[in-house]
Amino acid sequence: MQYRGRNKLAARILFRLDATLYRRILLQIPTKIIPRMVNPLLLADFLTGSYETQNNASKILALHGLYVLMTQYNLEYPFFFGKLYSLLTIDLFSAKYKARFFYLLDIFLQSSHLPVNLVANFAKRLARLALLIPQHDQCLIITFIYNLIIRHPTIRIMIDKQQSQTIGTNKDIYSSEELDPNKTNAIESSLWEIESLTHHHHPDVATCALALMSIRKKNNERDMHQLLEIDYDE
Repeated sequence: MQYRGRNKLAARILFRLDATLYRRILLQIPTKIIPRMVNPLLLADFLTGSYETQNNASKILALHGLYVLMTQYNLEYPFFFGKLYSLLTIDLFSAKYKARFFYLLDIFLQSSHLPVNLVANFAKRLARLALLIPQHDQCLIITFIYNLIIRHPTIRIMIDKQQSQTIGTNKDIYSSEELDPNKTNAIESSLWEIESLTHHHHPDVATCALALMSIRKKNNERDMHQLLEIDYDE
């Protein structure tokens, strides 16, 4: 009982930290704080509150903590993937936390039990962003989608679909403005965005796109660490 009281007090104190220390605590919650708590679920309110009130850098760290509570301590948080999906915007690619975001996104989308519609939504959202982002990030996104297809082969149908049915944003049934990943119609669309990048003027981007469009079941996931250039303590 004494330890539980201390844990509740600790969770309340976290809300009062200055911005720098606040973010440092969020960073350490999944690996250093949760394992030392008697009841880590006491952090659920703090983490959900952090997502709602903090900047995007802290939002992704808060989602990491929530993910650990969901997968290891049976926390029910049905809004998790909707919150994650909403963070995929063009602004992400000019943010300091970009590398960490994609490192964590890769972890969050690893489970083979994720619904195919959900995975398709993330693949499609990333494909659409690939048309808009700086050239140096395009191979990262294409490789990320490549690995998603290897991991979740059912969404390969988005490559197999006849591209002529959905070429161009005006004809695509995917709803890019919809924030609920369950309502975007992504699985009914195709990855025409990646097809268009096979004609990119930069050979590296074109090669990455061609590799994705010719993906086979026997292929292995590709290493993204060099593309991320992540500092795991940042």
